[in-house]
Amino acid sequence: MDDVIVLDAKGEVFPQKNSDLSAIVSTYLKNFLSDNTRSAYTTDFFDFLAFLEVRGIRLNGPQQINKNHIIDYRDSIMDHYAPNTIHRKLSSLSSLFNELIVANLMRENPVLTIKRPKARSIRPKMGLSDNEINQLCEFYVGKTIQSLQNKAILTFLSYSGCRISEVIAVRVLDIKTENDIKVVIIKGKGSKVRKIPLHPKLWVVLKELIERRDKTPEDYLFTAVKKKLSSPINRSSVHLMLKKTLMALGMDLNKTLHSFRRGVISNLLENGHRIESVAEVSGHSNINTTKGYLVREEKMEDNPLLSLKFKS
Repeated sequence: MDDVIVLDAKGEVFPQKNSDLSAIVSTYLKNFLSDNTRSAYTTDFFDFLAFLEVRGIRLNGPQQINKNHIIDYRDSIMDHYAPNTIHRKLSSLSSLFNELIVANLMRENPVLTIKRPKARSIRPKMGLSDNEINQLCEFYVGKTIQSLQNKAILTFLSYSGCRISEVIAVRVLDIKTENDIKVVIIKGKGSKVRKIPLHPKLWVVLKELIERRDKTPEDYLFTAVKKKLSSPINRSSVHLMLKKTLMALGMDLNKTLHSFRRGVISNLLENGHRIESVAEVSGHSNINTTKGYLVREEKMEDNPLLSLKFKS
């Protein structure tokens, strides 16, 4: 008998008598670098198998899964999930089936020709405007260590486009000099490392913070003022600081730490920088992710077709 996928309530794969399929599924899930993505895909697989079980459909192997099974599954979740979620669930199954085809455990992908509900286009939330970023960076002018650090954090977010998780992970030794330019090594998602230049306005603030706190190379750049320098500042503390700052400035309290990143990436794109370069600076592995940050409407007079010229 061919292998059968068996998942427990947590979506963990248990190898059966012939473990080829279970091993492939396990390896496939482990390959995802993001815990959230791995968890979502595991849940999607489990939901499909639960559907088969409820319907009393018993399969001896994945090759017995056909188009009718997928259609019935899609129809069963139409009233329970948003179109975008249904798209993801079907994409999860399709991605797994492609893996099984490569392993010769399936002959064709039954998801490929399935009609899917029209996904809603979600316009990305606007980031911080130039004026808002200027206000936030200039708000803290006091001489206290706390005020200086708050200014440094907000300036770092404003002039790097980094994720907050990347910012609070920076140590002093991650800042280096290359050809008279200060750069910082950023450790991003999936253990990816990238190098970005420090804007002169940012370096001025960071240099003062490092000197005022007498930091060593091993120290984290941003730490709780009343705690040891060897422990990074808590993300929730930065979030709370931002909310208090927004309130003091009378700004939109719905703005988040990620709004800085959106503002930076949008600014770079709108100023004509190559999308490949912006994606690299931002730590995006796919330029389509970067494209999602371009929210400015294209005017008809800017359409590239109007610039066409053919040599005579």
